Amino acid sequence: MLGNAARIETFDANEDVVADAARIVRACGADVGGVEYFIDTKSGQRWYYDYNPYSNFVADGEALLGFSPEQRYADFIESLIASS
Repeated sequence: MLGNAARIETFDANEDVVADAARIVRACGADVGGVEYFIDTKSGQRWYYDYNPYSNFVADGEALLGFSPEQRYADFIESLIASS
């Protein structure tokens, strides 16, 4: 077990990661979803390992992050609908 408690915090991925994630989601035949990845700290290589068509976020995100990730997701989907 780790000596430090795990932290959850927001992170804005760079444009290359967003483009890769969009290609993965399209390849799945989906319009939305989450793509998980990690970066090898030695090589800098990105490894994509999971696609989630629905949120699998932890419970009580509002308390952990200070905002509702589910509400941000819903707002994003509404903005896509409004702009189409």
